[in-house]
Amino acid sequence: MTVWRMVPALPHVANAMSEMILPSTYNEPTVMWRMQRANGSSAHALIDTVEGRPRVVWFVNGRPIGARYCDDWTGAIQWSDRLQAQYWTVGWRLAISQL
Repeated sequence: MTVWRMVPALPHVANAMSEMILPSTYNEPTVMWRMQRANGSSAHALIDTVEGRPRVVWFVNGRPIGARYCDDWTGAIQWSDRLQAQYWTVGWRLAISQL
């Protein structure tokens, strides 16, 4: 025996929700890499945005050493990669947490 129940119709919001375009709101600094030396020193670089412009900031032992503003995210990522390669050249290695 089939029992039918009357359920009030729910408002149809699926279409309204799918048509809404929400802007990206993620705006947190992103650590690109962490490195260390045998003597216990540490370095890392992060990318964030300042007034809509990507910026790479690099640190040694938790202190900011420099910052570079870039025209776009691609340039910021490329700069971060170059900086990491320079650190590698002078003896820094990826931190254990990066492996």
